[in-house]
Amino acid sequence: MKAGRREMTKLKRRKEPTGVRSRGSSMADLQEQLDRRTRELNEALDHQTAASAVLSVIGRSPPVRRIATLNPGRRAGPSERQ
Repeated sequence: MKAGRREMTKLKRRKEPTGVRSRGSSMADLQEQLDRRTRELNEALDHQTAASAVLSVIGRSPPVRRIATLNPGRRAGPSERQ
């Protein structure tokens, strides 16, 4: 009796994650990726710099103004001040 051949199952090919290119990427593709990531990095740095400037202004403001800024709906009138 002949031993039957086992049927080989074909494995499914994994999908590459979005944004990742194959090893055969051209120099133009790599330069495009570098340029895109550089733009994203510069944009993140701009946001961080702006947030830092705002926090710096808030940190230098007097406490009363800081409280008014944090709680704009509740301000003490002349009769409520101590």
